[in-house]
Amino acid sequence: MFAVLPFLAALVVGISDPTIPDYDPQWDHRYSEAVRQGGHAAVLIHFDTDTNRLEEVMSHIDILLMTGGADFEPWRYGAKPSPKLGKPIPARDTFDFTLMELARRRRIPIVGICRGEQALNIFFGGTLWQDLPSEYPGCRPDVVHARGSRSHKVEILPGTRLADVLGAGEHLVNSSHHQAVKDLAPGFRVAARAPDGVVECIEGVDYPAIGVQFHPELLSVPEGAKAFNHPTNMEFVAFFRELPRLVENRAACALKVLDKPAGTSCRTWMKDGAVFLDIANRTGGTVSGTVELNEIFEKAINVSNRLPAEIDGRWIEIELPPGKAMTLRLGK
Repeated sequence: MFAVLPFLAALVVGISDPTIPDYDPQWDHRYSEAVRQGGHAAVLIHFDTDTNRLEEVMSHIDILLMTGGADFEPWRYGAKPSPKLGKPIPARDTFDFTLMELARRRRIPIVGICRGEQALNIFFGGTLWQDLPSEYPGCRPDVVHARGSRSHKVEILPGTRLADVLGAGEHLVNSSHHQAVKDLAPGFRVAARAPDGVVECIEGVDYPAIGVQFHPELLSVPEGAKAFNHPTNMEFVAFFRELPRLVENRAACALKVLDKPAGTSCRTWMKDGAVFLDIANRTGGTVSGTVELNEIFEKAINVSNRLPAEIDGRWIEIELPPGKAMTLRLGK
């Protein structure tokens, strides 16, 4: 009758659609496979120019994942096109920036992969090397970043969230890019570099976000790791499993135990830095349950103003009539 949620409840991860009109590669299902393998739900956010529809979609996700793809238009970071610039797709750039703006309004955490890391950096005020071989002064022949170069090492810096999940020090990653972070966006820090100094991971300090230049979704399955001459895929399974820690999504870590009958739902979300918990009864009868909060929270405040909740520190006893919901604000 009752179910117990794990310490890190499954999240809904919205994945930006890389298939844009006039640019139609096969949808790379490995993003969604990697998210599901990490224990979360994957939802593809289809390309759309209607902001209202996108806003409705964004109201149902916990994390936004920005995918790989083509080069960005340089004007977005105040630069003129390099002769080595690839062909940008303006519609894709606009779509991605719209998603990130809608995420920022709701303070939805953002994860960027390859182009997605570059998208994060540009969106929050940084710039890019448009072409590493022709522009980056630290290029080394033994570190090749371009597509098909299989793998190279990165140094994950201690004290970063990426180090908390994958471990500090040297790691092998795959590589498929010719652009990279140049000037770091304000409010971000570097979490990993390649041996030639190229930025391989950035983390938000002021905003819950992380971006990686490599492709963990390709390494999270054994065949992908083998294709890139990588000895193991388990650390990249951990990358997706631990998405809440990587982006410091306190809302996703809010619940420790929830005893709930089938038909009830529970969702945590953030707004303006505050963490909220919604509990809804979708059954035909009154249900009771107990919620224990993570140790980072010490109390909960019922902001529903209609339904009772008996709160004793981190323990919350709830009783919901049929079809009703309640919202709790969590805090220290």
